[in-house]
Parts: sequence; structure tokens; C-alpha cells
Amino acid sequence: MLLFLYHQSKLKSGQYTQVQQFAADMRLIWANAIKFNMEDDIVHIAAVELSRTFEKEFADVISKLPTKKGTLGLLEFSLRSLAAVCSSR
Repeated sequence: MLLFLYHQSKLKSGQYTQVQQFAADMRLIWANAIKFNMEDDIVHIAAVELSRTFEKEFADVISKLPTKKGTLGLLEFSLRSLAAVCSSR
């Protein structure tokens, strides 16, 4: 959950200027958790599941964004719901 709070603070402070920057940070988290933990480790297993959930939920968020490239409009609103979905897994 701390990771989501970190990314939420980056979002609120304007450090993300494009939606894909946020996605890249999240994908890096999952990739590192998968790479640096054994396949039978709970961290690895959770990262695989969270990555799948993130991609599904993120695609849904992206599909609802205005067509203007890089718009962060709905992303801040959706971050809380995405964190809730991922933390419930």
C-alpha cells in the first residue's frame, strides 16, 4: 500500500505529466518483484496477480480518458479505486 501512496503523492504533486509515466512506474514495480523473488515466493505470486489486475484496470481507465494524449484527468480519481482493487487481491 505504501507504493500506491508514493505514486499518489507523485501524481498530486504533478511529477507525472503523462499517463504512461505512471504506468511505467507501476510496471517497473511488478517486474522487479517478479525478477527478484523466487516463483514460489508470495511476493512473486502477488506481483504476477497484481500486474494482471493493473493491466486490466489500467486499460479500462485509459479507455475512459479524454482523447487528448497524456491527459491525467481521470487518472487521479482512478488511482484510489485501482489501489483498492489491487490491495483486495
